[in-house]
Amino acid sequence: MLKARHSPTLQEPETSSGTIVITSSGHVLSVSHILSSLPLSDIVLLSYDPTDEFEPVPLPVNMYPAQEGTVFRTRFISPTAVSLYSDGYAHWKIGKIDGYRDFAGRESKPGTYDALSHMIFSPPPTPGTSGAPIIDVEAGSVIGMVTGSRMYNRVEGLKGWGTPSEAIFEVTLPVIKSSVEAELMFVPNM
Repeated sequence: MLKARHSPTLQEPETSSGTIVITSSGHVLSVSHILSSLPLSDIVLLSYDPTDEFEPVPLPVNMYPAQEGTVFRTRFISPTAVSLYSDGYAHWKIGKIDGYRDFAGRESKPGTYDALSHMIFSPPPTPGTSGAPIIDVEAGSVIGMVTGSRMYNRVEGLKGWGTPSEAIFEVTLPVIKSSVEAELMFVPNM
């Protein structure tokens, strides 16, 4: 009979691993649970250890999609940053929503029955900006989350790609055992 060969690391019960999150201010949080996820929208809902003594800044999330042309601010990572913790590493940048696409890549519009699965915006984000909140300048609420950038064609060029805020409300929450696990927050460093 053949026996599968396993890594010695998997056989050692005292070996542990974990996931951490490093905030823009350099604070290290240990992730205690992955509460939920929405893979098509690139969203993961994490719970951190309450003993980390970290106070996140809660931001209101707008459940309605922002219209094309809406002006927003988001946190961009400096592509020339020397150190993760230097003063010039990240900054808030103003942008504009250029439109929406559905999962098939077809143009979609807010206020219709179209699925708004992807938000298109300009300017395109810098590498490392994924997960940053997109905040409506006028309302002060989160209207989306940066996912990355994408080349559409030679005419439109490179555009920002994000997840609209209504997708955040599609993340299914598990049964909550404590108020600490109930926190769904973006953590900007304003």
